[in-house]
Amino acid sequence: MQTFPHILIAQNGSAAHNYEAVLEHLAIPYTTTLHAASKAAYDMLLLPGGGDISPDLYHCSNHGSRNIERQKDLAQLSLLDNFIQQKKPVLGICKGFQLIQIYFGGTLVQDLIPGDLHYHSQKDVLHEAKNREGSFLEKLYGSVCTINSCHHQAVFYPAPGMKILQTAPDHVIEAMCHTALPIWGVQWHPERLCLGFRQPDAVNGLALFEQFLHDFF
Repeated sequence: MQTFPHILIAQNGSAAHNYEAVLEHLAIPYTTTLHAASKAAYDMLLLPGGGDISPDLYHCSNHGSRNIERQKDLAQLSLLDNFIQQKKPVLGICKGFQLIQIYFGGTLVQDLIPGDLHYHSQKDVLHEAKNREGSFLEKLYGSVCTINSCHHQAVFYPAPGMKILQTAPDHVIEAMCHTALPIWGVQWHPERLCLGFRQPDAVNGLALFEQFLHDFF
């Protein structure tokens, strides 16, 4: 009999709805909480999108960060640490991708173009991205593909142990993975490029979730 992983979505309230819809579509059990009583009960961590991370958590002053929820940041980082210590799979999306970056000692660009409306910051604007040769993203989507955006911050430079898998035309890092741990992160939003949000001119985001589950379970 096939068994399925129990996934912990590190979020609260209705903000997790799109991620929950994907897991329900895939018939994958999940729990949505920032305060898991027994972390050992979960097989994988999904770190979703959200506001900006408090800059003091990566030893910087504020230079454009906004919509900060520091207590949530701390709760998500604590969950991330627990899953990493157990060497369990982690998938980070948007803010979740950035949390992985700072966990491993990296920093962020806090505002891509201060005072200007950069295309990355416009919700679900589509743009091209180049995938690293031999990466799972190239196998899924080809050497060049179309993804979405909704962020005004970005990874500055890969943290130790992280490898770049995908970049935008302006060299903003769109995806990375850890070289030794089961950790993937994407800056874009695959949960908003599948199911009812599917766009014919962009990648099918559902394939990324399916590939992650296939590779680690």
